[in-house]
Order: sequence, then C-alpha cells, then structure tokens
Amino acid sequence: MIKIMGTVAALAASYAIAVPASAAGSFHPPASQTEKELDRMLHAADADDNELNNIVHRPGSRQTRDYGTMLTPALIAAIRKTEMEWVRRDCGGKYRKGEECGLDFLPLTCSQDVSQTYLYHTVLDLGSRVVIEYAWPQDGKRAATYTLLQTPRGWRIDGISCADGPSFN
Repeated sequence: MIKIMGTVAALAASYAIAVPASAAGSFHPPASQTEKELDRMLHAADADDNELNNIVHRPGSRQTRDYGTMLTPALIAAIRKTEMEWVRRDCGGKYRKGEECGLDFLPLTCSQDVSQTYLYHTVLDLGSRVVIEYAWPQDGKRAATYTLLQTPRGWRIDGISCADGPSFN
C-alpha cells in the first residue's frame, strides 16, 4: 500500500511539472513590470502596418521602423533566417511578385491579426531573464512564449516560440 501511495504521489508530482501552470487558466492582464513591458512592445508592433517588412527587410519594402529597441540582434537575425528558409521553401529562394513567399504571419504575436488586449503568465523570472507566455483573450489558449532579457537600454525580446508555428532564437 505504501509503495502504491508513493507511486501515485510521484505521478501527481510529475504531472504537475509536465503541465504548465498556464494550462490551469492562470493567464491574466499584464501585471508585473516585464509583462507590462512585453504588452507595450506587442501593441507598438501591432500599430505598425509594415511590421513584417520592417523586421525582415523584404526587397522593395520601405523601412519605417527600427525594431532594435524591442528585439535583440540575435532575435532579429533568427526571424530573418526563418524568413529566408521559407522563401527558399515556398518560392525557390527568390521573392516573386504576386506570390506569398516567406513568413505569412506577424512574428511578434505569431498571428495574422492584432488584438486590443493580450493575457500573460510569467513562467520564469530570473531577474534579468524572464519567460512569459501570452494568450489571446478570445480563447485563453497559449499563443506564444517569449524570453525577455534586461539590457543596459531596457528590456528586449530575445526569443519567441509560437504555439502553432516556428520558434525564433
């Protein structure tokens, strides 16, 4: 009996570790300093009608914003690398006029749409490195996970893992 109870306790503990807290519905409006900073960055990107072109620098696109104030150089490079991989996959390595080549979604929110509100859950806070999940308020499901780094010039997004797509950095 003691062995069975020990096994049940071990299984329960492993389940608690394997299932993220966000699965229990702990997403909420931005509350912590880093959640608020991430929310500010996502809404600033949402307000940019040229977001994708500004980040990946597609040929012929006019650059209207520098994302270096929100993203680390490593993340920008990772998004651009994925863009080029998708251009090779979709269009033989060259952009083609009138064809969808490369990323077909906004890499900062892992979606094609923008939202007035996002919900967050801080998964890990190591002070200068924070991991935050975000969910759409419509369904409360995790849409992406972000790694933010504290730099001398403020918080920057250093990694994005889309729930239903690629990961960057």
